[in-house]
Amino acid sequence: FLSRPGKPWQNCSGMKTAIIATLFNEADNVSRWWNCIQKQTVLPDEIAIVDGGSTDGTWELLQALTRQSPVPVRLKQQCCNIAGGRNLAIKMTGAEIIASSDAGSFPDPNWFGEITRPLLENEATDIIGGKNVLLAENEFQKFVESLEGEPAEPKDDEMNGSARNTAYRRTTWADVGGYPEWLTLTAEDALFNLQLYKLGKKFSYNPAAVVRWKI
Repeated sequence: FLSRPGKPWQNCSGMKTAIIATLFNEADNVSRWWNCIQKQTVLPDEIAIVDGGSTDGTWELLQALTRQSPVPVRLKQQCCNIAGGRNLAIKMTGAEIIASSDAGSFPDPNWFGEITRPLLENEATDIIGGKNVLLAENEFQKFVESLEGEPAEPKDDEMNGSARNTAYRRTTWADVGGYPEWLTLTAEDALFNLQLYKLGKKFSYNPAAVVRWKI
């Protein structure tokens, strides 16, 4: 777990941390996403990324980008759905604390430190969700943003963290058998969270962990 020079907060817990991510046909976004990961003020011990079988050059671009990394990067290309990709990425790392991201989203520089800090500071916390901000870079996105408005900040026991911006303990993930791979398209993160609620896992929300995402 690496802290950039001049940054006072560090992980002193001794627990190994990782960023995991899945991507599929993200050639337009993967360079920007990787640049955001590289600019984190706190870095993980390792990064694990699964490409779900991209056909637009994402895999080749990802391989080139990740040759320049201050931490070890594990890559795998395998045809699978989103849930399967997340589970595979977690199995590729031995980290105890897992932070999840997606290549179509763009974490702020303090994201990784903030999304993992509550887990490292409080052993009673099982899963963290951060603040997701919709990017409004074209007319359609600006229109959707105007409809959405400013979302209310959730309470800890109402948090339903998106897999683009969440962190949890490896044991928490294992307790529900990982992400539900039978759910083939989407909402695997919502069902994952629901299963954790049923087990009585402790959720927390940290609005300082900001991720900006595209529709």
